Amino acid sequence: MTDTEGIAIELVVDRSGSMQAMDFQVDGEHVDRLTAIKNVVGKFVTGGDELKGRFSDLVGLIAFAGYADGETPPTLDHAYLVSQLNNTEIVTNRSEDGTAIGDAISLAVEKLNALDARQKEKVKSKIVILLTDGENNAGQLEPIQAAELAETMGIKIYTIGVGTKGQAPMPVQDPFSGRTVIQWMPVSIDEDTLTKVAEITHGKYFRATDTDSLEKIYSEIDQLEKTKVEASHFVDYRELAIQPYAVNGFSVPPILWIAFVLLAARLLLQQTWLREMT
Repeated sequence: MTDTEGIAIELVVDRSGSMQAMDFQVDGEHVDRLTAIKNVVGKFVTGGDELKGRFSDLVGLIAFAGYADGETPPTLDHAYLVSQLNNTEIVTNRSEDGTAIGDAISLAVEKLNALDARQKEKVKSKIVILLTDGENNAGQLEPIQAAELAETMGIKIYTIGVGTKGQAPMPVQDPFSGRTVIQWMPVSIDEDTLTKVAEITHGKYFRATDTDSLEKIYSEIDQLEKTKVEASHFVDYRELAIQPYAVNGFSVPPILWIAFVLLAARLLLQQTWLREMT
């Protein structure tokens, strides 16, 4: 039996107000970006469609807007992690809004680095999958600084920019009627910074403009970051002491039976022929 060598993954998910944009679809219905992400990331962790799941991997979750929150530490309890992901909501309070990409990366690095103190053996592969639809405009740390910190710790970062380019349909409240209406709003993703973050840490940057492309991205990451799975090795053997075996087509009696015959012959010879000789 060989030991399983898993991977530690921090899922870092943007929940800022711009994630309300309705430019994704799930089962043919228009949904906001976070809903689509929950759908795809859930399959990435537990399996579904073309994604096989990360059953042998420690997976953690960080959600961020104006600041970053560690929702779950890296864990094998994937059902709990997916439950926490599904309970994550887009911020509605303006004071909490923003996009603290650098702080989110820094927190993910801290969580992954802390694993070495908890595990009996060091986790050999640690990765961050950062998903955002905006530009860093909050927090204390710049994304490039956080990426450089990750690189020194041997942590790879995959970055994903989500959303359509140019404009996106956004639900807004009509000030006169109070009803929610859809308006096309300008959107902007700092792809240069996200690309640099990935390059510094030897990861890769992706752009997802719909649910299908998002699922393909997670499928590609799934293939790039393979886990060495546990394998059982069976050896077919015979107990030659008590079982007969074949040699060149001839059946050889069990070794224990031969030993008894030789011992009996020796005792017989000691009592007869060998005794007469002495």
